Amino acid sequence: MAEVKKSNCSLRMGVSRLLVSFLLISPCHCQVPLVMWTSEGIALPSLDPPAVGQMMSVGQVKPYLTSALSTTPHTVVLFLQDKLSMEDFTVYGGVFGNKEDGAFPSLQAYLKMASSLLVLPSLARGVAAEVPALLQEVLGSPPLYTDPSSLTQQSLPTDPALLIIGLPYGSGTLTKDVLQQNDEIIDKVLQTVKAANMPYTAIYTGLQPSRVIEYSSAMSAQLVGRSLLQSPTPSPVKPPVVFNGTQGACILLWADTLNVSFQRRPNQWDSEDLADITFIPSVSLSGSSCSNNSSVLVLNYNNILNFTSLTLTFMMTKRFFPVSARHWALVEQVRLEYDGQTATFNGSRDIYSPAEYSYHCQMVSSSIDPQLVAFNNTDNAKFWRIHFTDFQVGAYCTQ
Repeated sequence: MAEVKKSNCSLRMGVSRLLVSFLLISPCHCQVPLVMWTSEGIALPSLDPPAVGQMMSVGQVKPYLTSALSTTPHTVVLFLQDKLSMEDFTVYGGVFGNKEDGAFPSLQAYLKMASSLLVLPSLARGVAAEVPALLQEVLGSPPLYTDPSSLTQQSLPTDPALLIIGLPYGSGTLTKDVLQQNDEIIDKVLQTVKAANMPYTAIYTGLQPSRVIEYSSAMSAQLVGRSLLQSPTPSPVKPPVVFNGTQGACILLWADTLNVSFQRRPNQWDSEDLADITFIPSVSLSGSSCSNNSSVLVLNYNNILNFTSLTLTFMMTKRFFPVSARHWALVEQVRLEYDGQTATFNGSRDIYSPAEYSYHCQMVSSSIDPQLVAFNNTDNAKFWRIHFTDFQVGAYCTQ
């Protein structure tokens, strides 16, 4: 869907003039970025970006760190935050109209001054926890875990040196405040290193992802900073499902697979991939509707899994959240109606995006790292499994 130009659903985001126009298509439940830059006037070596959507293992990250540190200063400052996702930059980076109120002004400034930077958008879960050991191996120097408040009173180790600064992560309404405090710590630490006339290499990453949402971004926007990924996503071979309201297209949906499974008896699951009969030819959308704050997409099928009729329904709402000062689109429920019965899955906690943009995730499932959960313990959802891949939906990005 991100490649459908008339949909205007591509997500363009960044941190001010620096973190711009990037594409995330890694599995949405495990995305942790790593950003590396150097002090002013020192460039990183030219490195090929990782493959689009690649979830990087320890073995894949190590060559990047080794190559980068082959020419950069061996005074390394690692800012290791409890949690971090690319979405933190978009939600709290001041990229949605309030750039002067972003949470990363110091980080923006350092990235802007840097001669070059390296961004690995998607470290697999647990990889960042191994980064200190990888850096120690490359540098041949043990890590020094230090408190930022006492750093100015310490004698900084000589090159090579590995300084590790632990940073917290807030929750709820505190998240932005904590990120702002962390940004101030980053500035204070790097100013201390700079005052000691020590060229440095800085790294910012998180021990685990802070968010499970996923966005897609078109690469057509003019780059005013440094692209976090260089490779464009390939165009989908199937056209999206488009539901037209009174003012044109108002809901778009695309997926590689739309697999539904029904438990007909214990230990026996019958499965069907609805994608082939959803996109080519387009499925009946009877019952679908659009409004400013509520949208429903209904996909109607016949003779599926031995049911005379089956409908797959996506119920979406638009809400305003003060913490981000934005409207967000949520997939509240996914429903299966089959021969007079209904199975209902809740999805609003994990399936959401800024209302102007489409939601995109490599996997949406009710059974594997589930984003969809049964409405309650007695709901017919217990007899069903849903598994979508390369799933993308937009209900308010087409207006």
